[in-house]
Amino acid sequence: MSPPEILWAQRSSSDEPTQNIIYLTINVPDLQPGYSLTFPTPSSISFTGTSGGSKAVASKSFEIESLELFGEIDLEADRKEKLTGKSLQLVLTKKDLNDEYWPRLTKDKRVNFVKTDFALWVDEDEQNGVAVDEGFASTGAPPGAGMDMEAMMAQMGGMSQ
Repeated sequence: MSPPEILWAQRSSSDEPTQNIIYLTINVPDLQPGYSLTFPTPSSISFTGTSGGSKAVASKSFEIESLELFGEIDLEADRKEKLTGKSLQLVLTKKDLNDEYWPRLTKDKRVNFVKTDFALWVDEDEQNGVAVDEGFASTGAPPGAGMDMEAMMAQMGGMSQ
């Protein structure tokens, strides 16, 4: 079994727990019921699941035996979990309230299946005033998709009709 791709982003707050969160997207297309997501310790995640089994997606098993996180998750806080056709999306609350971001998701410096979710990422110095997106369905569309380019160009003084 291989590990699934994991995308992550975060927000931090020293005084508001609901804004001190980790967004985790476990990319497993057509995840079958019966998957297992556990937190053996406040600083580790384990996952097993099977994708596919339909004509569109071949069956494949995925496993993360124990992913050691950079810091601890508050296991007492409400965890948001959303299953889509492409992934399992989680919103986890960091245990320690702190304005500073974690430098990375994991204790290990480099884990090849963990990547930054740039669709959800907000720079640390720009996070104030940005709404926490609890529905956070990352579309996978490139940045700028859905923008009205014609209106933007007209506003800039070029390409107006």
